[in-house]
Amino acid sequence: MRHAVAVFLCRGLLARNFVVGAVMMIAALGQAEGQTLEAIRSAHQMSCGTIASTDDWNGIDIHGNLSAFEADVCRAVATAILGNDASLTVQTFPAEPEALNAVKRGAVQLVVGVSPAASTAEHFGIAFGPAVFYDPQRVMVSKQSGIRDLAGLRDKLICALDSSPTERVLRDEMTARGIPYALVAHSEQGEMDAALAVRKCAGTGTMSRLAQSRANFRGRDDFVFLPERFGLNPVVPAYRYGDQKFGLLVEWTISALIEAEALGITRANVETARQRQDVRAEQLLGHDFATAQALGLAPDWAARVIATTGNYGEIFQRCMGPYHLDRELNDLWTHGGLMYPQPMRWWSCLLSVRRQVPCVRAVRKWLGGARSKGCPVRHSRAGPWRWDRGGCNGTRLTGQDCFVDCRDGKLHHVIRRSQTIIKCKAIDGDNGEQN
Repeated sequence: MRHAVAVFLCRGLLARNFVVGAVMMIAALGQAEGQTLEAIRSAHQMSCGTIASTDDWNGIDIHGNLSAFEADVCRAVATAILGNDASLTVQTFPAEPEALNAVKRGAVQLVVGVSPAASTAEHFGIAFGPAVFYDPQRVMVSKQSGIRDLAGLRDKLICALDSSPTERVLRDEMTARGIPYALVAHSEQGEMDAALAVRKCAGTGTMSRLAQSRANFRGRDDFVFLPERFGLNPVVPAYRYGDQKFGLLVEWTISALIEAEALGITRANVETARQRQDVRAEQLLGHDFATAQALGLAPDWAARVIATTGNYGEIFQRCMGPYHLDRELNDLWTHGGLMYPQPMRWWSCLLSVRRQVPCVRAVRKWLGGARSKGCPVRHSRAGPWRWDRGGCNGTRLTGQDCFVDCRDGKLHHVIRRSQTIIKCKAIDGDNGEQN
């Protein structure tokens, strides 16, 4: 009987706590939604955090110093929000907990360089953006050792930081592969680096941390990574949980950097690239009103970002150059890597001739409805819903938040307040006249 009462009381307490927690979370979500963007725009300044790992092992951070790379991601997001004259404050933290606490208390709006984990998100009240860098665990050896793969480490010395995540992963991998080895455990990163530098042992750790150590070695070209990788260890941005608008903006800014590289659009050629006629370039560089409006940004926001920071590949080369890191997993998906962009699509009519007439009908229907709903449209001499061979040439039918852009005898855009876009390409005058 006592047991039953205790169970009943416990369940009641848990249910009450769950309801209270849910109510508090919903209230927090309502308060957080949109607050970050409003704060940045009102101050015309964004505060961002990066993480510069210390030379000594702190028991938490596994990555090397990626702060320069992370700062460029911060700069890209700030430019997307505030434009070319964006004011950005970058604060460098010695470890992830300090950086995430700063996000939690509102000292910074974004931090780049975090290892995502559910427990981290719950503890600090944060959400994660997409990976900006994959940092797999590797094993580094001297070329002089003659070791070419993991099997070559049989009965060899391997240095690792004592009781670190990388040491435990190494043990599991070598056990699973049936490769015996001798572990040399170090309590400090500097101590381990000294052993690696004199080729006393092979070393394991994340790729970025090993590359950071290698950059300081005499004869660093003698040290190479074995081909095996253990895990992905993504590096991601983090922001306050519940602010979906800001989260979307962070995600699509990173996506735009990757898409720009895939299209060959760089900081040097972004202005001339605006004249390109291919659909993906148009969507990225200012014709994609749907994405821009959904994010609350200017149509050419991505072009401004690329002009400021360059594309993803340029950022990688500029910031990872001192570490002599190959792209590998951080290459584009088309080159065997894991970096891929989100598609920037507009709602479109298909471009085949068979589908052109329905597209024009949709435009006509919208224009008629727009006029009846008070969205003013200035008529061309051919009328707002009829394009004959001479009527859609250099004509721009405009209204408040809606317009039709006619160039070279082709209907290009129709925008309306609801953020829906009808995109018609290669619709000539003859098709436009059909009913």
